[in-house]
This record gives sequence, C-alpha cells and structure tokens, in this order.
Amino acid sequence: MNDRYIKNNKPIRAQIVQDIISRTLKKSDLETLLKNDIIKENLSFGPFLEKKDKTEWTRDYLEGLFYHTGTKYFSKDFLFYLEEVAEYVVNTEPQKNKQNNVYKYIYIVIIIVVFIVFLKSCISSMD
Repeated sequence: MNDRYIKNNKPIRAQIVQDIISRTLKKSDLETLLKNDIIKENLSFGPFLEKKDKTEWTRDYLEGLFYHTGTKYFSKDFLFYLEEVAEYVVNTEPQKNKQNNVYKYIYIVIIIVVFIVFLKSCISSMD
C-alpha cells in the first residue's frame, strides 16, 4: 500500500486524497497509512479549515476539499474529516437521486393530467 502513496520519501497527497474521495482508501486503511513514519513526518499541524454541517455535505463540497490538499490542510484531522464526508456523500447520493426521480415522475404525471383536463375542456367547449 505504501508504494502507492509514497514517492521519494514524500507522501503523494493528491493520490491519498483522491483515493479517500473515491472510497478506495477507507477509514481502516487510512488509520494504517497514518502509522507510516514518512506519512506522519509530513502531516501538517496548522489550522484546520472550518468544518461544515452534514446538511451541506455534497459532491461539490467533497470535490472542493480535494483542492485543499496542496495547502496547509494535510493533517490527520483533515484526512479523517475528508473520509467522513466522502462516506456520507457516497452513501446518501443514491437516495437523493431516487428521491429526485420520484419528484420528476410526479411532475410529469401532473403535467399529463393538466393537459388531459385542458383538452377535454377544449373539446367540450367546441360542442
């Protein structure tokens, strides 16, 4: 696993974060990876970006976190937060998509019913 995330005695931050976002690297794998001395030595201990409420965790927010990896945000807290957001987004997206599809179908049915009512009223006014 370490060959994938370490090159020239430096962590490949983008690869680590990308794998967290894609869920290739999950919490237990991350815990193992963070025990590596090279990774530990290269973690930042600076300020952490402001965490958002779960209601704001979306695919766009998750992808936006990716861009913080090259900056001061490469700490243990950041990586575990990223993993938590990724897990949440991946697990809730299918539910949101299903819900959106249901609303689309309801909307289509309403349009069809309104159209039928309109046609019937047009036909009856012609008689």
